[in-house]
Amino acid sequence: MVDLRSLRDSAAHTHDLRRDAERVHDICQLSRREFELKHKAALSQHEAESMHLVSVLQILALASKNAGEFDKRRKQAEQRMLDDRRKFSTRKTPVIDGHIDTLSNNSLSMTVSFWNNDKLLKPEEWSISMSTIKKEFCSQICNHYQIDQSSNKFEVIKVVQENDHNNRDIFVVHTLVHPPHAETVTKELMTNDTRSYCLVQKLESTLKHAVRLITLGHFGMEVMNPKWNRIYGHVLGEPGSTFWSGPIDRGGKPYFCPKGWKRYSLKVADNEAEFDRLWGTWHIVYHGTKGEFVGAILQSGLKVSTSGCYLKRPSVYVSPSIEYCAHPRYSRIWQKPGSGKYHQLVFQCRVNPRVVSNKNVHPETLLRDKTVLIDPNFTNKELEWVIPSANREDEYITDDIVCYGLMIRSSDEHPDKLSSSHWWSVSHCWP
Repeated sequence: MVDLRSLRDSAAHTHDLRRDAERVHDICQLSRREFELKHKAALSQHEAESMHLVSVLQILALASKNAGEFDKRRKQAEQRMLDDRRKFSTRKTPVIDGHIDTLSNNSLSMTVSFWNNDKLLKPEEWSISMSTIKKEFCSQICNHYQIDQSSNKFEVIKVVQENDHNNRDIFVVHTLVHPPHAETVTKELMTNDTRSYCLVQKLESTLKHAVRLITLGHFGMEVMNPKWNRIYGHVLGEPGSTFWSGPIDRGGKPYFCPKGWKRYSLKVADNEAEFDRLWGTWHIVYHGTKGEFVGAILQSGLKVSTSGCYLKRPSVYVSPSIEYCAHPRYSRIWQKPGSGKYHQLVFQCRVNPRVVSNKNVHPETLLRDKTVLIDPNFTNKELEWVIPSANREDEYITDDIVCYGLMIRSSDEHPDKLSSSHWWSVSHCWP
């Protein structure tokens, strides 16, 4: 016999479940719409945000004492873009993308910015490597993308406090996502996957502040300053080249012609007078690097070393000799497909003389045969400058070093055949 009362109760229960499900669906849809409306203003500023983050050197200087100089120019550029902004993007998650390298073997630069009007998010609370808030942020990202936190495949490289063009407070977290996870992160965020909405909610819940924007890749517009590009010749009179013999005084230290190199100048100042005012008395040095690390360096600054020769605290190695920095131990050699040419890259920098003394100027560490002279312009005893970080917990140096030129050397023959590389054959790490 059918129990009509049980059937009625079951039907009522089913109706309640359906009604509850519809209510949850409506709430989710409302939450989604609120989320979209909340971020519409940020997304409508796609081009303005691109300009806001464009200057790799501006980003490099965000945490430096010269940040105000860069912020002024950045805001002016941003306002120009706002006056001619593009149509509102259809992307629902607040994501904008710049130049993204091939992710199978390159790291992804990603920033997450939060509205910080109450100023409760503080960079100094993230400076400690094991700070609670930093660990929680990393955990949310790693758990969401199934990244093993112990593998160091995701890292926070810097946090900064800044303002948008309306002078509203923003807290920006600069991160790197390393292969193989970089592709997964990019695919989800760029395809407007609903999971990215969940990630934003998790981050907002963790930091108790609304996500303003997520950026992927590098923003490189207007960072070059072609006026100061230079081709450095080997002798006086080479067409289109710059050359001088002997030293030029730069900040009380000798500066020699970097023969055979081409400088691509980075825009770190609006004009020559401004550059001289900020860094004219600083020493000229070089820093060799692998090509794939350039974007990360420009994004965050020169990363300190925690192990190596002469280290007493986390420091950055630089040298007054471009030839020393060009050794493959520091500057990787690469060959452009189809061109046959070999290339190397070295950063040209200015370093604050306040942090340079006899105590941190050291001999070279590469030679097996110590009788060989590496660079005729310098003794072997002064080729490694060890620039310490201001604080032992700093991961990057931004206050006392400014990178203002990309030095490129291109040659038809392998660089080890160049006369200036004669010493490689009696050095460690080569071939």
